[in-house]
Order: sequence, then structure tokens, then C-alpha cells
Amino acid sequence: MSFHFSSDNAEMECEVISRLHNLASVNVQRLRTFLAQHGGTGNDILIIGFVDEVEGRIRNSTLAQKRAEGVAMSLRAVGVIVPSENIRNFGANLSVASNETQERRDRNRRVEVWVRKII
Repeated sequence: MSFHFSSDNAEMECEVISRLHNLASVNVQRLRTFLAQHGGTGNDILIIGFVDEVEGRIRNSTLAQKRAEGVAMSLRAVGVIVPSENIRNFGANLSVASNETQERRDRNRRVEVWVRKII
């Protein structure tokens, strides 16, 4: 599951969370339901933040981490507690599109949630 962000500004953490609640609350609920139906917990997911390559490496890393933490906080609000070691950022690594246009940069501004195999 992916959560996308359209801003390239380093937002305050509370703004990231507020924006996430407004745009992706349905996906947060879907993920919670999926975990509950399969006996999964926050230990079974990995949250990874990504950014485009517009800003410097340190700023990008910080922003990617804040976005990943914002998704984790949204999950926590619905009862899914994700351990801090499962919240990571890959910064501008592993782009899914070039950064030549705004539309393509927006594709790289994302947080991916990976679910481990639940048995």
C-alpha cells in the first residue's frame, strides 16, 4: 500500500499527519482491517518513506522519515502500533519515476507499507 504526498516543502510533523488524515484515512482503515482479519499486528508491517531528488540529501532523509512516522502515527490512532525499528526512510533511493516533471516527482513522494507474510 502506498501513501502519496504532493508537497515538496519540509512540513512540520503535525501538518504531515493532518494531511495524511485528510487524504488517506480510508487506506489506514483498510490496512487495520486487513491485519485484524489475518491475525497481524504492527510488528508485521514495515513503513518506508521516500522523496524526490529536489532537495539536499539530509533534508530529503528528514522529510521521508517524517512522512513514514506520520503514517505510523495514523495507524497508531486506529490501534495498530508499529515498532520504531519498522519505520524507515530510503530518501530519494528507489525512485519509481524520474524527477523531470512535477507529476513524476509526486510519484516519488510516497510512503510504502509492506506487510510481512502472516501465517
